[in-house]
Formats: sequence, C-alpha cells, structure tokens
Amino acid sequence: MATAGDPDILSDFIAPPNVAIDGNFFTFTGMRSLVGSPPSTAFKVLKAGFAEFPALAGQSVSIAVLEFPAGLAPKP
Repeated sequence: MATAGDPDILSDFIAPPNVAIDGNFFTFTGMRSLVGSPPSTAFKVLKAGFAEFPALAGQSVSIAVLEFPAGLAPKP
C-alpha cells in the first residue's frame, strides 16, 4: 500500500493578487448548462481556459465541448 499527498497544494496554482482562495476559486460552473439540457439544435462551443477559469493559470489545461445537432452533415 502506498499513500501520497501534496504537502502544499496551493503552491501548484498561480493565484491572482487580492483574490480569496477558497472552494469558489477552484469551482467552474460554465458547463452546468449541459446537464439535463435537451439536444442542441445548432452548433455550440463551450470552453474553459484561463480566461474563463483563472484557477487554470500555470496548469497548461483547458477543456472544450463541441455540440453538433443531430443530422448535421460536415461540409466537404
């Protein structure tokens, strides 16, 4: 059995000055519109990068969701 942990997880993040570092800093709610929503009728893009979610600063991480409506054929 092995146990590991980060002794100071806050050192892994670049926090902007004058910002409270609590659970809200690490919570991104921009994708909640996807949960329980009906299928998309138009092409939509939702993304979370540093601009939308400042907790990603220095993490080299981002996420994007591309929604294609049913029956949408790609253009050649």
